[in-house]
Amino acid sequence: MTSPKTAAALEKLTAIKRQKAEQEMLTLQAELRRMEDSLAALGADLSGLDTPGAGADMTALAYQQGRLTRLIAEIRQKQAALPGQQAAADAAREALKRALYSEDQIARLLGASRP
Repeated sequence: MTSPKTAAALEKLTAIKRQKAEQEMLTLQAELRRMEDSLAALGADLSGLDTPGAGADMTALAYQQGRLTRLIAEIRQKQAALPGQQAAADAAREALKRALYSEDQIARLLGASRP
């Protein structure tokens, strides 16, 4: 049997862990979306340099001034960071699942031990 004070403390602790896991997951998912949006915007900028009406002069000028090289480097950097961010978001989702499971298990345990 669990005392009412201990039961309340367990419920509070699991609720706090769940809230923390939810916040972490939402933060990481938002950052992942920002990274994906930024990558899409960079891709659009890069595509803008390759428009048929722009001609070779604009592309050559962009290359000379380093814009093209910077865009490509930034795209590669963000593409390299994306899997790590996705893995962090997946790990946060798993942590949330574990917190929800713990919360459910404690609720069942306490529900069974209460009169």
